[in-house]
Amino acid sequence: MKRSGLTNRHPASSVILPRYFIFFIVPVLALGQNDANIAGLIDMAERLPTSSTYGAEEVLEAYKRAQLDATQRSSYDKAAVLRTLYYHNWYTGQRSNCGSKCRMSNSDLQLFALLLEPRLLGRVGIAGFGDGEQPRLRERALEVALTPSEVVQKLASNWTTECDMKGKLIIGVSVLSSADHPVPCPSDLRYQVERVVPYTHSWFFVFYYDLRPFVQAEACHFSPRAAFSIATTAASLAAASEASEKKQRALVLAPVEKMMRKVEAIRSNPLAATKLADDEFQREERERRKKAEQSKSRWKRLKDPAALCRRPQRWLSSIFGHQQPQRNACLTYAAYQLARKNWLVSCGLFETPVAMAEPAKKKSRTNPDNFFSKEFLTQHIRDIIGFYQPRAVDPSGGFFQSFYIDGRKFNPEFRQIVSSSRMVINFMLAGKLLQDPKLLDIGRHGLEYIEKVHYNPAKQSYAFTVRNHKPEDMVEQAYGYAFILAAHAAARAAGVAKDNVEVGRVFDLLERKFWLPDKGAYLDTISAEGVVDNSYRGQNSNMHMCEALIAAYEATKETRYLDRAEVLAETFAAKLAAKGGGFVWEHYDVNFEIDWEYNKNDPTNIYRPWGFQPGHQIEWAKNLLNIYRHRPKFWMVNRAKELFDGAWELSWDDCHGGLVYGFGPDRKWCDSEKYFWVQGESIATASLLYQATKDPKYIEKYVCLWQYCWKHWVDHEHGGWLCFKMSRSNERTNDEKAIAGGKCDYHTLVSCVEALRPFQ
Repeated sequence: MKRSGLTNRHPASSVILPRYFIFFIVPVLALGQNDANIAGLIDMAERLPTSSTYGAEEVLEAYKRAQLDATQRSSYDKAAVLRTLYYHNWYTGQRSNCGSKCRMSNSDLQLFALLLEPRLLGRVGIAGFGDGEQPRLRERALEVALTPSEVVQKLASNWTTECDMKGKLIIGVSVLSSADHPVPCPSDLRYQVERVVPYTHSWFFVFYYDLRPFVQAEACHFSPRAAFSIATTAASLAAASEASEKKQRALVLAPVEKMMRKVEAIRSNPLAATKLADDEFQREERERRKKAEQSKSRWKRLKDPAALCRRPQRWLSSIFGHQQPQRNACLTYAAYQLARKNWLVSCGLFETPVAMAEPAKKKSRTNPDNFFSKEFLTQHIRDIIGFYQPRAVDPSGGFFQSFYIDGRKFNPEFRQIVSSSRMVINFMLAGKLLQDPKLLDIGRHGLEYIEKVHYNPAKQSYAFTVRNHKPEDMVEQAYGYAFILAAHAAARAAGVAKDNVEVGRVFDLLERKFWLPDKGAYLDTISAEGVVDNSYRGQNSNMHMCEALIAAYEATKETRYLDRAEVLAETFAAKLAAKGGGFVWEHYDVNFEIDWEYNKNDPTNIYRPWGFQPGHQIEWAKNLLNIYRHRPKFWMVNRAKELFDGAWELSWDDCHGGLVYGFGPDRKWCDSEKYFWVQGESIATASLLYQATKDPKYIEKYVCLWQYCWKHWVDHEHGGWLCFKMSRSNERTNDEKAIAGGKCDYHTLVSCVEALRPFQ
């Protein structure tokens, strides 16, 4: 984006000839999904004054306004087009002369290329300013010091120059067509051209900049750089030569000299040969044993469930703050206990037992050959649903939701909408994947219960809890509605529902009751009397709403659901996360300002815990990746990596394995217990991150999590996962496997379904 050295000199009285083209891509109908792709490719940094894209979008928006309102013409020709021409051609070579007006620009720093080409569907002519506009245009050109009459004439005429750009017809105007070296089309510039595209939903401008002066200037500066490179290379070669000489001495001369010394020793004393042979044999044996021990040690580390997860302590990126100091506290404490015990024994104060009973080992299967395989994940889904299929169905309606590890029921009369909906999702997804109509029938049975018992048609609301098949708690929770929407989406995806009506009906209820358009989020709670609770706003319900909306889109292909999911992801994973220092905080006030004190004394709360939740950071990462799969925007993958990597770094327990439940604003653990859903969701997200990035570190973390969960969480006898939560050292607190509203192995089964996406 440099001024031409041939036609654009700038002495005091000279004129400026802008060296670029303005073309339209013509015409393009609605791009649909690709609009979002284009938008996602334009980074915020590329809209700053230091970028070659600066001003391009302003020209487009001004042109559109001028088409709709003639009074806006001046903002188009003067404020937009002329200012853009002047800015990008006058400043580059005149930085010292233009003062503060253009000191921010440095337009040669960046190049921008559009990666997505729209289809060419027809041809139209694009009108310029018109002949009647030339006097006024000329007057405005003087105001911004853009005086060449040929430029004004070209801009005022109809833009009808047709050019072929790699098979695409573009129509526009070139202000270089009458220069000393005419350039009628951008393709005539070969590779010394830069293309800048402001995106839109129908057609768009393309700005082509002549970069030949930039290339010439770059060539002028090449000689000193080349001389420096040659000098550096010579020095490097000299150093390499010296290093090579040392290696030759070590590999060639040293062994020869050693052999000569041995020959001389044997010549002087032939019996010395026996001793030399014995010494050589003993040395080889020591080397062999050393290598065997190293190989054995390496194999032990690979068999260690936490081996792939351990890493040296290091500082986190500044976006997340300082590191977690508690990760290795258990190792320090263990060393202290061992030293204390040894001291007591040496003093005779502690009697070492003659024999100690081995602690009871948990029953476990041998690790599968490959955790990251379609066969393993499919079988694990079959094992999970196999626990619930024979015992969850209540013939009188709905599902039994609470079970002990061995399958015995407890609290059979109580139902909660979250478990009612999640169990429907489980049976629908498993039935579809395993192609088992019986599972689909069970899912249909549960969905009918939601609509006949939980739902109150008169109030158009769902009961949060039901007891003995009668509504109990009628407070409306957005958290519960999210899973109702997801249940209907699962039924539609599995083919149980034959149309999109029920998905649309639940979504419309959410629009009317919970949606806050000015906030880009859903409110949380409405009382049984219909009064909105304005004392609290939370991320948890919005996170699961985002998840449900993605499922609704995948089941129905209606873009309004994906649109809304994207809005939620931007609101929480980007905008509000910035307020939390890079992570998503749990609780907000009515204006979505962070409430740092809410539930501060209750960090273990199931639905509204205090602190940053590693599992929720990772679930937001999963949502971003699932949106990205349909609307690829680069920021989504980068943000997902930040959330996953940051949560892992702060919450992985090097001592006992697994991810802890929560950490505070100071990045210290506030709850070191382990919850089943945190591990399950992390497995799914690691798989999706590998699919999106192909970075092998995510497969390492995926395998690490599976090894840990296979050892501590999976019920190898009855199926499913053992319990809702464990202590930091992976000890169960009770024998409850499933809890109404808390656990029905939804997270684990759905995570296996998500982890299968790379194999589809």
